[in-house]
Amino acid sequence: MIISHRGEWSTAPENSIAAILQAADAGADMAEIDVQQTRQGMLYLMHDDTTDRMTNRTGNTVDVTDDEFKTLLLRNNSGGEQSLLTETPVPTLRTALNAARGRIHLNIDTKHRRDLDAVGRLVVEMNMQDQVLIKMVIDPIDPDLTILDANWFEHLTFMPVMLDPRPGQMARDAVTVAGLFNAKIVEASFLSLGELTETTEYLRDSGVRLWCNTLNDVHPLSFSDQRALDDPNEVWGTLMRCGIGAIQTDQTVSLSRFIGRN
Repeated sequence: MIISHRGEWSTAPENSIAAILQAADAGADMAEIDVQQTRQGMLYLMHDDTTDRMTNRTGNTVDVTDDEFKTLLLRNNSGGEQSLLTETPVPTLRTALNAARGRIHLNIDTKHRRDLDAVGRLVVEMNMQDQVLIKMVIDPIDPDLTILDANWFEHLTFMPVMLDPRPGQMARDAVTVAGLFNAKIVEASFLSLGELTETTEYLRDSGVRLWCNTLNDVHPLSFSDQRALDDPNEVWGTLMRCGIGAIQTDQTVSLSRFIGRN
């Protein structure tokens, strides 16, 4: 599986409707998006805990009022002060779900536990559960098992995220967390290819897929998108040979071409 990180933000503002749809055109199976809430509880797409980087507003995401939300415009690509301010509005999660319906799967990264139940309820309300994968960072030592009690949980696919592997414990932690949450896919980092292969073999026996990031800012060892552009077989090819079943990337077109889709 190819997952487009925040959509195709190299050609459209990250977490925008255009970025999501362009991910589908680029060959992605899924677009990853990030969700926050306004002060009144409306869910909208935004990665950071402030709107500074991506919009014409400065301040905390949770302080945005519903009225103020209507005035928010996105900066181009991955934002920042030097990025062009566009006429593209910040999408609500409801709008994004409607836009993706029948086009591409969505991976919703709930940045905070406080938002998770609202996200789950909206996906079920919109009958989009077959197109959505919800994820949350889970501590394998002290997992938040209250998630299991949510009314939406049994209807949705939930992916535990483990980005800080314990040396020598990756396989055990991944299997334990997958079992606790009845997960069919786990996002994880790794400290060695030996641990990675061991983990994918254990998970494969349980029918669980392992997801890995090759993002330049978040990747294990030297398995980055930048390096993959120079030697895709050494990066993406090695990961797939070790049993990785899903790769999140900022280079969707190149990864799609490497595996023979384009």
